[in-house]
Amino acid sequence: MSKNPYVHNPIAERLLGDYNQRLFENEKVEPVISKICDQILNIFKILNFDLAKKRDRNPDVMRDKLSDISTSKTVKSLTGKIVDYADDADVSDSRFAEVKRLYIESLKKFTEALNRASEISKGKSDGFILKKFKIDPTKIQTTLDYVAKQAEEEEEKMLKAEEEALSESLFISESIFTGHQGRVKNLKKLLANLITSAEGKDQKGGYGRDWKRVFIELDQRRQSLDYNGGGEKSKKILEDLEKQVEKFQDEFNKALVSASNRSLQQLETDEEVYTSYVDVADLNRQALDDLTRAQTQYSIAVKEIKDGHESRETEISKNLFPLKRGDSDSDKKLKDSGLIYSIQTAICNGIPSVGRLLKAKKGYNGKFGPSTQAAIMTIQKVSGNKNTNGEIDKSLLDSILLSDWVSYKDKVAIRNAIDKIKSQVNESSRFGNHLIGTREFIFNLNEEKIFINNSEFEKELETQYKSIAGNVQMPQFDESDPIDNKPTGASNLSKKLRSVYSIKIEADDFIKSDGSLKSSYTQDFISAWNNAIDEAQPVDDFSYFYSMGGVYNINLSSTSLKTPCNWTKWAEVRKLKDLSDEDCLDFITNYLNGWKTFGLIRPEWRYSGIKELNKKIGEDAKNSRAYDKVYSACSDNGTVPYIAYNLLRGPVAQSFKSVLQLNEKSPDLEDTDFSMLNNLIVMIANTVTFDGDKFVSCIKWIHDNIMGESTCNRLVKDSITSSIDDVDSGEIILLGFESSKIIVSTKEDLLDRLNTEEVKDPSRMLSGFSPLIKISSGKDPEDAGVKEILGKNLYYIAADIYPSIAAHVKRINSTSFSEIPQVSPFKCVDSDNL
Repeated sequence: MSKNPYVHNPIAERLLGDYNQRLFENEKVEPVISKICDQILNIFKILNFDLAKKRDRNPDVMRDKLSDISTSKTVKSLTGKIVDYADDADVSDSRFAEVKRLYIESLKKFTEALNRASEISKGKSDGFILKKFKIDPTKIQTTLDYVAKQAEEEEEKMLKAEEEALSESLFISESIFTGHQGRVKNLKKLLANLITSAEGKDQKGGYGRDWKRVFIELDQRRQSLDYNGGGEKSKKILEDLEKQVEKFQDEFNKALVSASNRSLQQLETDEEVYTSYVDVADLNRQALDDLTRAQTQYSIAVKEIKDGHESRETEISKNLFPLKRGDSDSDKKLKDSGLIYSIQTAICNGIPSVGRLLKAKKGYNGKFGPSTQAAIMTIQKVSGNKNTNGEIDKSLLDSILLSDWVSYKDKVAIRNAIDKIKSQVNESSRFGNHLIGTREFIFNLNEEKIFINNSEFEKELETQYKSIAGNVQMPQFDESDPIDNKPTGASNLSKKLRSVYSIKIEADDFIKSDGSLKSSYTQDFISAWNNAIDEAQPVDDFSYFYSMGGVYNINLSSTSLKTPCNWTKWAEVRKLKDLSDEDCLDFITNYLNGWKTFGLIRPEWRYSGIKELNKKIGEDAKNSRAYDKVYSACSDNGTVPYIAYNLLRGPVAQSFKSVLQLNEKSPDLEDTDFSMLNNLIVMIANTVTFDGDKFVSCIKWIHDNIMGESTCNRLVKDSITSSIDDVDSGEIILLGFESSKIIVSTKEDLLDRLNTEEVKDPSRMLSGFSPLIKISSGKDPEDAGVKEILGKNLYYIAADIYPSIAAHVKRINSTSFSEIPQVSPFKCVDSDNL
């Protein structure tokens, strides 16, 4: 309730006349409004960028949001959009949830204060507020673009240095667990947040100093650390810089609050004006209190995450090392990472005598056998290591990777293998969203390069091998052997593909004119494919094989290193750090090469069914705008059942909310609403999207975020009068399922569907649909209406379509053999363990 005694007194209001409209022109009011706008925009940026998931921490995503709020026509429309965007923002870590809640509490009070100021001034302040929200978002966007461009240039500089191998001795000179580069990276992110928050916060604006310049200068100092190896001097510089950033961040946060408080104090000196704006002042103070709590909670969460990093580093080191004889890449601790294989490759490529030994003993296979042990014992011996037990501990791995005889390519391979171990360890823990960075996971300050004299090393290797093998002469591999100088296995593979799968293919399809393998294949890959076909018994039970992190079709001529069926390997092959919508579309298109149906629906027949529906939905039909949005999202990619995540979260979600009347106080769906809801559900039933971290089912996303059990319970209670006869009359148009098709249903189609016996249980993952599914059971089909038809379609989706999609998604997202579904006829052979 307003504390202003004049606001609800009609006589006083009439007498005052234009007085309140002139209040805003008071020089002490505008600074208060200005500071409220600054706080709102900053909190908006923090929630939608600073704390956001990686997919949303993007200048282009922010540009759309900032553009939307800057085009608002009224203050209430402006503040409504801001609060909605804040509510919808996803945080990058669950430990930021309380931070988000406190920031939103503060934001809501600030926006309420802005709305109240608009009311008090009779709209006089609206022009100032709306103008400020046109200008300031543009400045923030410019700063965001600057920060993004700078980060891109730094990344390109680093990649160029790495590609030229100029940075090998730099970025490979810190310990597996010192965390130097990870701390630099976190500091870089923090400074980016502060630079963008500091836009416009200068002495002229009442903030004490030019804060943007302060943070840019600190960031300039941070850049000098990016290529530094993490030595003691650099560690000291980093520690000092972290302390300075923390100090200035605290001062900046206090400056934000102090600037607002000063504007309020100035307002209080004018009693008449303050009396009118007392509501605004009180809301402002409450918002500032919440803002202070949010800032404090943010610091607590960041510290908890940082402490978690250190804990995880220690835990991973303890679990991973030492690597010793008997270990294999298939072991639980190595998580199909290929780490042992990568180490074997590195020492074989770097030390000729080790390469000959492992090739002769077929030890080049990701298994830590006696030959690998002998090689490691020799490395320990020649490096002066007192411990020559043939085990690889963290320090020895650090030293190996510091050595010049290990190629840059092999160092990166080992780094990637460790990345895989880290990611899977972290995914299974509460620290899942904060992976330890690769560069803080590798290489030690205190270790030294290992220098190799090849002739002396070979003599020592023979001694160590004899000590293990019982005085048996070390075998030698003849490098002139023609078997090693031509691609083998291609002929055998082509024969097997022809005889087992009736594929028209020849050895020449794998081999270039000079006799070497084409770039899409390696000898290891050909061997893995050959072995998989031998192992796949009975043949009809298997469709895939797994090799070195990739899932591949076992029975397609198009299979190659470039066509894996799991997206992480697909991205790795293409050297993609993130998947764009175009990348996702290409990946799903490639994945579908091995399938006639996807989620039991043939992609081309799904598309034709949706197009047929589009011909029948009139422009003036109820909910036609909602339908158009979903139709556009579903048809943009043609026959490929993929919807871009920004479309799913945006127009598609809005359409479902509109049809479901989720934003109405007394929702009550009619027949046409239910028919449109049915059509939207069927249209997306077998589609998938990529949420920035993984592929997910679109119907599952709608179930989890929009149409859960409470909504379905409400729909069951809505009274409608439609019958199945309305379909033949054309009053109701319904999409449905027929075999592997999506069709515009006739009455006979619907009766057939309603008469279908429900054999399977619906998936528990879609249990929220249960209230609607239940109403379709036990009712005479002739008496059924659109609600029962919707329930029957939901049953088919939950019992049949979704389980199939879930299996696809699990395979697509897999990063190890253990994650791949093993259901006939789509089982997978583990070629790495044959």
